[in-house]
Amino acid sequence: EQGALWGFLTYDPAVESIPAPPRPAKILAYFEDSGFAHFHDDAEGVALNVQCGPWCGYNAYRRAQGPCDRMNMSPGAGHFSLLLDGQSFLVTPIGAYRLTSDTRSILLVDGRGQHGDVGYPMSIPSWLDHGEEIEWVRWDAATGTGVIRLKLHPAYPAEFGMLQYTRELHVGRSHEIICRDQVLFDKPRRLSWLFQIKRKQGAAFEQGLRHRIGPQPGPRFREEGAGHGPTLWIEAKPLEIGLQTRIEETELVWSYSALEHDPFDRIRYDTIEPVSRATVDFILIWT
Repeated sequence: EQGALWGFLTYDPAVESIPAPPRPAKILAYFEDSGFAHFHDDAEGVALNVQCGPWCGYNAYRRAQGPCDRMNMSPGAGHFSLLLDGQSFLVTPIGAYRLTSDTRSILLVDGRGQHGDVGYPMSIPSWLDHGEEIEWVRWDAATGTGVIRLKLHPAYPAEFGMLQYTRELHVGRSHEIICRDQVLFDKPRRLSWLFQIKRKQGAAFEQGLRHRIGPQPGPRFREEGAGHGPTLWIEAKPLEIGLQTRIEETELVWSYSALEHDPFDRIRYDTIEPVSRATVDFILIWT
């Protein structure tokens, strides 16, 4: 309301309005202070968002040090969301009375999550930034492709013995995004990767390490009929480690003020045995 009020008070009919610049059809934008990166490609109807760092931004984090100023929600460094044709496919479940990192699309170590993973209700006060961050964002305008690289090992407790963890999101390829995780430990650990989805989107295991989210597309399904929407596939391609996979419910505790209680699920990939290092490409393709 304040923005509209001040806009009205500063309106001068003698000054010709300037039209808004056209929205780029394909772009990878990085807002460094907010630790936020956004990719969209209007031609393919895809949008990806990832935020890593203090939720209020680095400048505000340094200046505002009160317990409420440094409030945080569920821990989930490395979590990202994905939309196709305006529909949410990889999502952020909201559970106001159980704030844990297993409600995010992140890596668990021996079944445990990141700093602050103790099930706070509603919010976590006096949150400390441990140094997890978007390390860099690179965009090649000539090819229309880019990479978002995250440094994630500071987000995990020291007793995990995590020496290094990077996540790279490769965007801009035709109908494909690659999420590449590389992690190194001081001794073998059991690892679990989670990807959060809405149950009503209709996830189904297909074969190997591949899942489908959305309808089974038939020939020319986009041209032929309404009622069909985009379909997303997630397939893990590990390097020198064994994985197994399943779909399971994401446990949430709803707040009394929640307007809806649609259930969420997660696609889960687990190492078959403990490993001290892992490189896995999670291939996201859609049609």
